[in-house]
Amino acid sequence: MDFYELNAFLILSRKLHFANASKELNLSPSALSRLISRLEDEVGVVLFDRTNREVALTENGKKFLEFAQSSLENQKLLLESFSTEEDTVSGTLHVYASVTACYTIMPPFVKKLASKYPKIQLSVETGDPAEAINAVREDRAELAVAAIPNTKLGDIECIPISTSPLIFASHKNSAYTKIEGSPQDIVSSVPLILPKAG
Repeated sequence: MDFYELNAFLILSRKLHFANASKELNLSPSALSRLISRLEDEVGVVLFDRTNREVALTENGKKFLEFAQSSLENQKLLLESFSTEEDTVSGTLHVYASVTACYTIMPPFVKKLASKYPKIQLSVETGDPAEAINAVREDRAELAVAAIPNTKLGDIECIPISTSPLIFASHKNSAYTKIEGSPQDIVSSVPLILPKAG
């Protein structure tokens, strides 16, 4: 077994859902299933009870979870101790961002980060922008690219880095090309397709 397999096990034990865990790992659900089966073969016990609808840790899986968490934490501490310069910032920075943000907002950030802190490793989880704040709250990320909500987040510090204009697009012959008023007036009078969350 290796650290990648231990991390995959850890993510699946947290998500308890092959499709959701495989997205975070950038694997197909079948590839993740094969990885877990190899891990179970290697340790000689069943780690997850699997049915068509549910995934749950077995008692042996719970014991293995403690081992995996300890091993990954020890790996992190060991790698951090390898830094030869006491004042050098090193380690892994976990970031959550949408795929769009990875193409637009992240490149200048990564360039500055690499220039200022060359020993920092970046681990990026991509997903729905609506999940960005939860990723920080669940300790899956130390940093997330998200829209700043209107209400304050007492437990999370928000720093504005970019403003995206709200642009209405309409066919040139549409009845909606001549709408005037405040953004609230426009939003309330035009049928819009909006996401359920985020």
